[in-house]
Amino acid sequence: MKKFDIIWIIDDDPIYTFGAKRKLKQINISKSVRALDNGKEALEELHHLAITEKSKLPDLILLDINMPHMDGWQFLKELENMSLKVDATVYLVTSSVDPRDIEKARASRHVCGYLNKPLQTENILGILEEVNFKK
Repeated sequence: MKKFDIIWIIDDDPIYTFGAKRKLKQINISKSVRALDNGKEALEELHHLAITEKSKLPDLILLDINMPHMDGWQFLKELENMSLKVDATVYLVTSSVDPRDIEKARASRHVCGYLNKPLQTENILGILEEVNFKK
């Protein structure tokens, strides 16, 4: 099964991102895992890489909803409006169980799935299997 080259975790909780990075490294599904603190920082980095180093763009983005500066919904809206092509698989990983968030995620063309925190090994392997199946 093909692994991801680059995974980004966009989340403002350093304890969660530490644990998620550790879990992703343990199950060895990616060459590189990077954590970014908020949607604004991630969008700036996506824009920069899309122009300068497309090979460093993420294959998978694990996105939190509630963050300072720019939340997950704002990030997705800006991603849709970007003129540059960013072809990453996006999963929302959140502690929200609000049915409105789930419906909103389903309505986004960029969101492939909705997972509850904490990130579980079976969820990660499911994402990898689903992405490989689509290819």
